[in-house]
Amino acid sequence: MSTTDIILDNIIFAIEQLNKYSNAIAAFAAVGALFVARTAIKKTTEDNRKQILVGKIEEVFEIVVLLSVEYGHLYDAYTLFEKSQSRSIPLETKTIISANFRSAMLKSNSEADSEELYKMTIRLNILANAYLTGDIKFQTIGYSQLFEAIINVLKYRDLKTKEEEFPEPLPTTEKVFEMVNKITRELVKGINISGDNIGYKTYRDSVFKKDLGMLN
Repeated sequence: MSTTDIILDNIIFAIEQLNKYSNAIAAFAAVGALFVARTAIKKTTEDNRKQILVGKIEEVFEIVVLLSVEYGHLYDAYTLFEKSQSRSIPLETKTIISANFRSAMLKSNSEADSEELYKMTIRLNILANAYLTGDIKFQTIGYSQLFEAIINVLKYRDLKTKEEEFPEPLPTTEKVFEMVNKITRELVKGINISGDNIGYKTYRDSVFKKDLGMLN
């Protein structure tokens, strides 16, 4: 017999006792049955919440790793685009860089559609806000925003699209991989549910960017 069946049986029994008898003993038995049912329902709810949390953390883990695979291609394309916008580079060199940038973009798009990557960053941000807590929450939000920034630059061909969150030079592939290892290790440990988002901006502009070597 499943937990649900036991719960239903206890509730039905309690109702029957309350309807059938009016004496104190029967009422006491009915209340006891309801208490057992309530306890079982609470336990089942807690187990379900735990299973949901584990599933969401697994999804966060998967997205973090999948995005990290693409960062190298995106960063190479971003670096070329950034150089092509520099006023100190001769026109001939800019032409070569622009051609290399287009080639890098084609290589990146052949492996993962930029729109899909963008959707993944949004999904990661939502999951982090809903199911993570503490530093790991802020790390994951910063990670998703970092990808959102670099994707926007490449999509709109405009360096200014990242400046609100990340006016600093973007981190190297090696630094991002170090961050990924840090995030995934924490995810494996298991994290409690929290909706607390206070302190993220301070964390992003200090600890997160420092870990990625973005601050002097």
